[in-house]
Amino acid sequence: MEIKMKKNIIIIAIVVTIALSILIITAGIAASAKKESPGECVLASYENTVALFIDGELEEVYSDIVLNTLPKQDIDQLNHGIYFSTADEARQAIEDYDG
Repeated sequence: MEIKMKKNIIIIAIVVTIALSILIITAGIAASAKKESPGECVLASYENTVALFIDGELEEVYSDIVLNTLPKQDIDQLNHGIYFSTADEARQAIEDYDG
């Protein structure tokens, strides 16, 4: 009976160790993915100009771009927000409006 109990304890220890290892690896992957993923970058209308918002926070205002001088389609897009993967992509898109 004692040998059977020792085997059960060893099996439980192995299963717990494997489960903890999986949790630690998964948490590490999730944490690294979160650090590397860019924030939400949006170009949107702001007063009568265009602004860049990152994670909902105002990052930059492009006061040289006057909203009501843009084509209606551009104004509509900016009123709804134009989403980008990175802030650099959003800043490059500004050149289309600023040109």
